[in-house]
Amino acid sequence: MFRLQLPLSPTYVIPPLALAVILACAMLLPADVRQTLLLSRTDFHWYTLFSAQLLHHSWSHLALNLGGILLWWALFAESIPQKRYWLLLPLVMVVSSLAEWALNGEFSVFSGFSGTLYGLFAYSGVTELRQRKLIGSLVLVALSAKLILDLLYPQYASGVAVHAHIGGALIGSAIAFLRPNRSL
Repeated sequence: MFRLQLPLSPTYVIPPLALAVILACAMLLPADVRQTLLLSRTDFHWYTLFSAQLLHHSWSHLALNLGGILLWWALFAESIPQKRYWLLLPLVMVVSSLAEWALNGEFSVFSGFSGTLYGLFAYSGVTELRQRKLIGSLVLVALSAKLILDLLYPQYASGVAVHAHIGGALIGSAIAFLRPNRSL
């Protein structure tokens, strides 16, 4: 029988909980401040590659990303030590934003954490796969299928930052593949 054991130690709970609080607090910023932190095609600032990942278009958009963080935590929190988690996030955030900015000529303003979530899931999936754990294969198949569907049927991905998702998944996978097996 399958039994889910959640990682309830503070070591595993604090990083995603702190991230969730940061994302929720970013929604409470004044509208004019939020506007300056969005990644904009017409008014580019380097810091928005990072800050746009912390912002969301709506509370429902934030809720979807918080649900993704919860799912990732339930499946993989123990696969990334706390320090590595905090080091991985900024790189994935920036590459995800860069991918959306460079590859999607149609967006005017970008925000959201889902590209980084794709990176976390890809990193964790590859890490688990390299340790021959079934969950890694399952997550990578699901992630790949979602990306392929978004690319093949863009009409169903309207408003979705597909390029950010691809960028996040690629950098997360690359980091996991480049890490020596002994230090996973």
